[in-house]
Amino acid sequence: MTTLIIPAFRKLPLLCLVGLGITISSSLCEDLSSEEMLFFGTGVIEKSAPKTVAPPTAPTDDAGPAGTKVKLARSSLKVILLDAPKKSFATAKLATFSAEASQTGVRSQPLGSFSKGTAAFDNALLHGIASLRKKVPAWPTGLTVDYRCDGDYHGHEQDSAAVAAAVLLHSLVTGTELNPKAVLVGGIGPEAAGAVTGAVAIGTRIRNLENERGLRIGVPLVSEAEIRDLALMGEPQTLLLHEIIALVTLDDALAVAAAAPPENFAKASAIFSQIQVASTSTPLPTLLKNPTTLAKLNEILQLLPQHLSARLLLQTATGKLPGKMTFLTSQQAILKAAQPFWETLLKHNPAEIRKISTSSANTLSLMQARVHPTVERYLIATKAFMRALNNQLEIRPGLQYDSMRRKAEEETRKLQEDVKLEKQKLESTMKF
Repeated sequence: MTTLIIPAFRKLPLLCLVGLGITISSSLCEDLSSEEMLFFGTGVIEKSAPKTVAPPTAPTDDAGPAGTKVKLARSSLKVILLDAPKKSFATAKLATFSAEASQTGVRSQPLGSFSKGTAAFDNALLHGIASLRKKVPAWPTGLTVDYRCDGDYHGHEQDSAAVAAAVLLHSLVTGTELNPKAVLVGGIGPEAAGAVTGAVAIGTRIRNLENERGLRIGVPLVSEAEIRDLALMGEPQTLLLHEIIALVTLDDALAVAAAAPPENFAKASAIFSQIQVASTSTPLPTLLKNPTTLAKLNEILQLLPQHLSARLLLQTATGKLPGKMTFLTSQQAILKAAQPFWETLLKHNPAEIRKISTSSANTLSLMQARVHPTVERYLIATKAFMRALNNQLEIRPGLQYDSMRRKAEEETRKLQEDVKLEKQKLESTMKF
């Protein structure tokens, strides 16, 4: 179970994510032969159990013609890891996820080994392997793969790097070169096509890449709402900084990561690159009013319908962004808008507090129609407290105003308690 704890009104948000162990589904076992069950080590994977590797022995020809070799010894991709979910706003950073191949394994040895992996990662990788075995009949004999990550892959990541692991495995086996700008986030389900499953806080991960440019990011289609949040939060520029593409199956991930993608993908990417170049000299709002830009975005979607950057930029330009922000993004948007106010409050400078309380309350008002209904009461309470404090500080000094000042202070304290109460309600219901 994963829980987000909303802080007291003067604190920043605390994100606490806890990983769970997962049992391999019976549907996966039905797709495997008895030999493959031994090779993949099917059964219940306990997160706390140490990973053991059998001593290398002579490899067995369990798949493909005898002597089939891996095409690449090493391959790597980028992933986005949540860096500090227990500190203030959750942060994230790029990390290199790599794989090295060996052909000295035996059937009792796990094909993929990742020392930082979780039970969910192991389980999802098995689903990916089952899907790849159907795509690549000439499987290298005695293959084992050692996965490594140059970042901290904590338990809250669950299986967020599993789709990257499967693509790396495909690269090793087939020799497919990967795009150094490619980034993959997501798990893999038990479906035969290798359905890409969601990962925690996709929008937060991408939002934290503001110092990066020109990445090609593959995200689960099931997480599309979190990508839409970037536009609903008033941050459409992030959709242009990077090419964000929805992944439905493992085939989509293979196309996103390939250095030489399919023709329609390559054409769509080239057109999007033209828009990115134009944005370096033209402000985005102006660019999105340009008929040529809109025509290019439409052309991209004709070539590649799952191009989320193009779709959401087009919807932003035409004022047709659907829906409201997700629960998590709504909560983060409120805290982000209110953070300058809480920080200024600690300085005890009335003039500065009045200025910031006005601007922060106005920002909250603008986003109120777009936030998730569950957090709207929290927004309203926070905004009311800001405005009450502002009114209190406007009261002039002097004995003749003491009665007015006491009433204002009483009202401010009451509204401060309302903020705390709404925060507590969120804490009791906020679960992933």
